[in-house]
Amino acid sequence: MKTILKYLSPYKLLIVVVVMFIGLQAYSSLAMPDYNRKIVNVGLQQQGLTGPAPPVIRAESLSELAVLLPKEQAEALQACYIPISPDDSKLLADYPNTASIPAYSIKSSQATQDANALIAQPIHLLWHLKGEGGPYGEVVAYAISAMSLDAIEVLASPDWAKKLADMPEGAKDSLLESVYYGIAQIPNSYLSQSAIRFATGEISTLGGNLRKIQNAYLLRAGRDMLFIAFLGAVGAIGASFMLSNLSARFGRDLRNDIFLKVMGYSNAEINEFSTASLITRSTNDVQQVQMMATMGLRHLIFSPLMAAGGVASVLRTNVSMAWIVLVGVIAVVAFMVGQFGKVMPRFSLVQRLMDRMNLLMREMLTGMPVIRAFGTEKKEEARFGAANTELFELRVGINRTMGLMFPAISLIMNGTGVLIVYRGALAVDAGQMQVGDIIAFISYSMMIISSFQMISMMSIQLPRAMISIGRLEEALLKNVSIASPEEGAKKPESSVVEFKDVSFKYADDSSGNVLSNINFTALPGQTTAIIGGTGSGKTSLANLIPRFYDVTEGSVLVGGHDVRELDLHALRELIGYVPQTSVLFSGTVESNIKFAGEGVGEEEAKQAAEIAQAEEFISVMPNGYSEPISQGGSNVSGGQRQRLAIARAVAKQPGIYIFDDSFSALDFKTDLALRRALTKSFSDATVIIITQRISTAMQSGQIIVLEDGCIIGKGTHDELMGSCELYTAIAKSQLSESFFEEGGE
Repeated sequence: MKTILKYLSPYKLLIVVVVMFIGLQAYSSLAMPDYNRKIVNVGLQQQGLTGPAPPVIRAESLSELAVLLPKEQAEALQACYIPISPDDSKLLADYPNTASIPAYSIKSSQATQDANALIAQPIHLLWHLKGEGGPYGEVVAYAISAMSLDAIEVLASPDWAKKLADMPEGAKDSLLESVYYGIAQIPNSYLSQSAIRFATGEISTLGGNLRKIQNAYLLRAGRDMLFIAFLGAVGAIGASFMLSNLSARFGRDLRNDIFLKVMGYSNAEINEFSTASLITRSTNDVQQVQMMATMGLRHLIFSPLMAAGGVASVLRTNVSMAWIVLVGVIAVVAFMVGQFGKVMPRFSLVQRLMDRMNLLMREMLTGMPVIRAFGTEKKEEARFGAANTELFELRVGINRTMGLMFPAISLIMNGTGVLIVYRGALAVDAGQMQVGDIIAFISYSMMIISSFQMISMMSIQLPRAMISIGRLEEALLKNVSIASPEEGAKKPESSVVEFKDVSFKYADDSSGNVLSNINFTALPGQTTAIIGGTGSGKTSLANLIPRFYDVTEGSVLVGGHDVRELDLHALRELIGYVPQTSVLFSGTVESNIKFAGEGVGEEEAKQAAEIAQAEEFISVMPNGYSEPISQGGSNVSGGQRQRLAIARAVAKQPGIYIFDDSFSALDFKTDLALRRALTKSFSDATVIIITQRISTAMQSGQIIVLEDGCIIGKGTHDELMGSCELYTAIAKSQLSESFFEEGGE
């Protein structure tokens, strides 16, 4: 995991910006239900008034309310208002009746909040004393009935205001405390909601326009909502843009390092993973991790913020109904956990089946000519179809299981909403909630459940991504068995190649050594031919020189140094290698020859083509050296492909040439002309030719005969004809025809 996370470390600042944008989006989403609540409760039901404290109040009403409060609270309430001056044209315009009725106006928004906290209980007591009733009249009457007879007598008197004002301060406070103790059994928020009627009555009496106040509040709330929505849009767009940028950069860096790592693999590591698996890891697995880095980063920040903010908002809105949300969340989580338990074991199998599909596809596309030649299309279609069907059935099973998720969660969410509406309706009917609170409660509940749903969905993606991360780390952290020495790497001093007591076996082969006790020296200016039957170890021997594999025992020396002590790049720079299967790259004839190195110019490329006997067919191509070469060189013949591969090695002008059965597709005449051109042009180079043709090997200064991985003959053609039984048998089987065709050469 740490290996993959380091690819995000260069983008810490970008991640911080993303978190800020996501936080802004979460803030906007959490704020919107509260604005909806305020619009319904305050803007519609309370006609734009935030509480029972009116913006203007008659002097008589303020005096009566002050009498019904203890001294300190009365003074605090009176301090919230100031007398309306006859010169205050704005207030007179808004409340024309204040010209004839003595009145007060609220000082500030803070004074409004202070007055709202003081005024609800006195308003209900005032209504009762004036015989105006009120929604909680019975509660007030019961609270008064529980008082002493003297107190009841005072409050029942028509001039109760005067009697309360004349009472000693302590006695009055005690009386009011007893009354308000009973009224306090009703939550202040409910009292405040019902006391709004007092404020609207004062405003109407003083000539105020309630519709204007309501519209002004709705316009302010709407303006604020638009601004919050704009912030949310900025957050969402900014987060998406930044995450897309981060995703692209992250994927680029990861793919690049995977490619560089694979380029450093030896054949052993490539065989261990398989080419198809490495392709899957660098494409499909990188894509999985890339998606997790973007979607996961968004949802693993956004969803917890929404869940935490939603819980806090629910508790602030109504604690008594929080259990409904808890039940909904538990139901969602329980269902998701059950679903995950069914599908999680299948996700790792999907990636393995993808590897298998890619392997089969690559194998069949590569071997298409053979498949067609042998008429085995139906068999291969059936083989691919079986693998495809297995992957299909696995994915269908996963999709069926996951397909139940959204309907089930939607059912839970809708059921939660129905339950909230039912319980909320009862609370509204009892005066315990307002309609806007129910709307906000439903919105927050859906946010919480959706957040847990998204977190659960991420817990599906996360294990899938973890599987891909494990596969990528396996490739990135794989120890490369063949690399330059960490310290003291040497450079070859000459092109002498020497094998000393070399034995070799493949790591995954338990059948024994492929090569045993190989000893010979290939000198500059000399051609060394290695001949033997199929499976005798010729290619394995050639692969040890450029360190495609390392010896099991003994040592291979180049320029007097063990190849394991040499700088790997310097070693391979010294070698011009033509593999058994010629490989061309998509491009042109010229680009394939110049693939040998950056220093190869146009003249060098043409000279190399002439030596490789490729000029003959290049010159008749419509575009000459600019002729396009398709992928793998499929638009040229096998012999042409070999000659272009040889030209590429020749253009490099190396000190050591290795031709691994690279003349097999050439006719004998071209073979002879090519070898003569090589001998003439590079007389100081070490040339090693792997071949099964006696005609290719017989002119070599040294011929090595291999059988079952052992040297059974070493010498010139004439020496081996009399001393090596296998070489003699090969020569007799071939020279009967080719000897004369080559003019006895």
